[in-house]
Amino acid sequence: MTLSDSKWYCHFCGEERPGEFISVKTRPLIVNGTPVGQENQRFCNDRQKCRVGAMMWWAEIK
Repeated sequence: MTLSDSKWYCHFCGEERPGEFISVKTRPLIVNGTPVGQENQRFCNDRQKCRVGAMMWWAEIK
C-alpha cells in the first residue's frame, strides 16, 4: 500500500480524499498552561478553503 492508495477525511470540508491530497497540521495540546500532548487536523492540501481553515485552527490559542 502506498500513500496514494490510502484515503483520509479532511477535518475541514469532511470529504474523503486520496492520501496524496491530504496534509496534517499539528499543535500542542495545553491544559492549565502545561503541554500534555498534541492535536492533529487533516486538511486538503489542494483546496484553499481547507488550507486556510487549517492555518486558522493552528494559530488558535486554546
